[in-house]
Amino acid sequence: MRSIDIVAIAMALAWPLMAQAQSNAAPVSASFAPLSFHDRLLPNPDRGGAGYAGSDIVNKFDAGSFNNLYSSGLRLAYCPVDLTPYRTSNLPASFLEALNARLETIRAAGMKCYMVIAYGPVHGGQDTEASWIRTHLSQLGGAAGKPLWDNADVIPFAKAGFVGQYGEWWGSRNGNSCGFDSGETKCETAIPLRRQLRDAILAAYHPTTQVQFRYPDDIAKWHPKAATMADVAAGGERARAGFHNDCPLSGPGTEDTGTWVGRSSGMSNDALKTYMEAATEHISYGGELANNCAVPHRTSCSEAREDFARWHLAVLKFPGPKLNWRQSWESGGCLTEIANRIGYRFQFSSLTLPGAAARGDSVTATVQMRNVGWSRLFFARKLQMVLTNGAESIVCESRVSLQSLPSQAQSDTAIQIPCAIPASAAPGNWSVKLRMPDTWPALADKAAFAIRPANADSANQGWDAANFRFDTGLSIKLR
Repeated sequence: MRSIDIVAIAMALAWPLMAQAQSNAAPVSASFAPLSFHDRLLPNPDRGGAGYAGSDIVNKFDAGSFNNLYSSGLRLAYCPVDLTPYRTSNLPASFLEALNARLETIRAAGMKCYMVIAYGPVHGGQDTEASWIRTHLSQLGGAAGKPLWDNADVIPFAKAGFVGQYGEWWGSRNGNSCGFDSGETKCETAIPLRRQLRDAILAAYHPTTQVQFRYPDDIAKWHPKAATMADVAAGGERARAGFHNDCPLSGPGTEDTGTWVGRSSGMSNDALKTYMEAATEHISYGGELANNCAVPHRTSCSEAREDFARWHLAVLKFPGPKLNWRQSWESGGCLTEIANRIGYRFQFSSLTLPGAAARGDSVTATVQMRNVGWSRLFFARKLQMVLTNGAESIVCESRVSLQSLPSQAQSDTAIQIPCAIPASAAPGNWSVKLRMPDTWPALADKAAFAIRPANADSANQGWDAANFRFDTGLSIKLR
């Protein structure tokens, strides 16, 4: 009985202090206004329009083009690599060194690559034999010390390349395709060979790179069940083998110049479209527009919105001023809107956290946010909360990756950020900021590679470009 009395007395004496602490820890919150899609182009990495900067980044490199793309608000460059001189020979060390140097220059410019490596551009399907393709792939990647792995931080997306005319997986005169204008190789021979080359290409690129293949028919044949979020969480080829459409918005009906053609998968065109509509929520979809794609061209703003939303467009070789799509989008007033919708687009709705905390304790902040872009984020990033007090800062990270946010969201997702407050932290009011830096060590402290939220500035909220973080206008008092 005596011990119970002691506990009761101790609790009675402590209650005023406990009540005071509970009062001081009352939550504070802030709401944030979204930016319009029609506002200026919002630069962000790993998504969006990829600007053209020459026919070969190794031998015809133009550093000024990359700087101009950056100034225009794009953060991806369309990066061709031409292997024509090496169809039947090893890649020389000088070529590999030059490729490394070019990618370092691109990194320094604050850009990343939408990579395509091919034996061209040439007409006639003059790629090379599969054995040489595998040899070149082994020289280019597959392990540390090789260009595609050592520069994976600036190669988020790649067209599969290597096979057929323009590296587009059709018209090979070396046995790497069937039924794609060659007529020389039976499908029984080409189909297993294409799968082997697919495996070699995926292995050559770093496991973080999304590799996009030309034909939905191939992807459905390789993976009869469309990819899911569970596949993304598990990693592996199912989550990395994406889709590249060389001619969207073109041809009779919605044919897209031979894209939606069921062959060896056994699926009808309509079934392929249904399959890919589900799959591209979880695998990346890229596109490329060209005036030589089959007519008619579907150039209106409404047709682009419908098509790109359906296939969850993540990256697009952005049309130049001479292409009729761009002209139509400009005259229709949707060019900036389309550029902003491609890929992910994160916007914060609100932030709630305790208004006070004791040093040495832990708090949890909750950010309500959504992804209103056409695709999800395909690369692991976490949301960080940064508490600042003068030159001091405390950085805390969300439990989940922003990859988990679905695209085209109509409602918020609650992202929790647990935060351990160091006992050594200075007492006083600490400002609360949010940021989404790159996860690659070489890029994590660089503003050009951080994600800016699609939120408007106000009197006490706004984007701090130098420190690549959003000031929420809130503070937490540390005791």
